[in-house]
Formats: sequence, C-alpha cells, structure tokens
Amino acid sequence: MGIAVTLHTILIFAIMVPSLASLVGSLGNLLTTSTLVILSHAVLGSLVEVLGLYLVLAWALNHWNVKVCHGNKRFMKPTIILWLIEIALGTYVYILLYVPL
Repeated sequence: MGIAVTLHTILIFAIMVPSLASLVGSLGNLLTTSTLVILSHAVLGSLVEVLGLYLVLAWALNHWNVKVCHGNKRFMKPTIILWLIEIALGTYVYILLYVPL
C-alpha cells in the first residue's frame, strides 16, 4: 500500500494539480455537469489521499507493527471503496476532457 500511496501522491502533484490549475479559468459556470464531476473528483481524491497517507504513516510510525495495521482496519475498506470510485470518476473526467465525442 505504501508504494500505491507514493505513486498516487506523485501523480497528483505531477499531473492532476497542474491539469486542474489550467482548467480553473475555463470551468466557467459551476453548475454544469462537467464542472461538478471534475470538482467532486478533486475533493474525493483529496479525501482518499489523506486516508491513504494516514494508513501508511500510522503503520510506518509504529515500526511496521501488524497490530497497528489491524487496528486501522475500519478505515481500510472505506478507503479502497472510495479509491475505486475515484478511478471511475478519473476515467470519466479523462473522457470528458480529452476524448472527442
């Protein structure tokens, strides 16, 4: 999971944040479907990133103790479910922005 969170963090700062920053001026009306999907992807993605970082750091700071990992199990299932939703939303955002329809 540490590798996945690290890769996710790198992709967020290298690709997603600059892409969102370039779109901010062109988002225009905040009530369009595209804008709401993009902003919900950004907000939900931030939440997933924080949850992932919390889980990895809690485990790492406790010397990779498996008991700590089991203690945070209540956060793991929501994190993976939200992460999967994020993959679907991210795919939809990509299609909206870059695939000619």
